[in-house]
Amino acid sequence: MDLVLNYLDPVLLDGMYASLPAPAANMLAERDTVLRYCVSLWLVLAFGGSALYLIGASASFFFLFDRDMLRHPKFLKNQIAREIQLSLESLPWTVAVTVPWFLFELLGYSRL
Repeated sequence: MDLVLNYLDPVLLDGMYASLPAPAANMLAERDTVLRYCVSLWLVLAFGGSALYLIGASASFFFLFDRDMLRHPKFLKNQIAREIQLSLESLPWTVAVTVPWFLFELLGYSRL
């Protein structure tokens, strides 16, 4: 994860944090603060996780899903859209639980 942040900091995250209003930009200006690590990790994991989910779920739906299941009597109206919405709504909470693990890894509390 440190390689991803080292790449994204100059490319994307520095400009994004500089465009924030003054109090927030001052808190996130330095790269080595824990708050910036947390926000950056949350953003990277949220967007990466959603992209991974959408790509994987789309491939699974188009290549593996049995279309006869759509005609099943217990198949709900808009069930696919509901499942996608529920997954994307729960993703930020999952990312919030995952960020501390990556944060401790970045801070050196890992043997990897």
